[in-house]
Amino acid sequence: MIEPKQIMAIIVAMMMLAVGVFSFFTIWVGMSDIEEFAVSGSECVTVTDPSIAQTVTIPAGATITRVYETLNTGSSQNIDTGNYTQTGTSVSINVTG
Repeated sequence: MIEPKQIMAIIVAMMMLAVGVFSFFTIWVGMSDIEEFAVSGSECVTVTDPSIAQTVTIPAGATITRVYETLNTGSSQNIDTGNYTQTGTSVSINVTG
């Protein structure tokens, strides 16, 4: 016959195992949700005529965090908000350099 202490030890061990398995799968599912989002990306346009504004189409729901231009020298400079406008997914940028 099994003693009550052994039965209680088995029950407590199974409860701890169940909590651990639940925690593992909860974290696993939470981690897989994070991978679905793109943290950053960029859209590039080659300037063919710097006298006209360049137009870039960005994905719906995207947020502009930085607009910059890379010069022929390889250096880059930021384009301030006064030199670009966003309408929906279309961004019109005035070349400044």
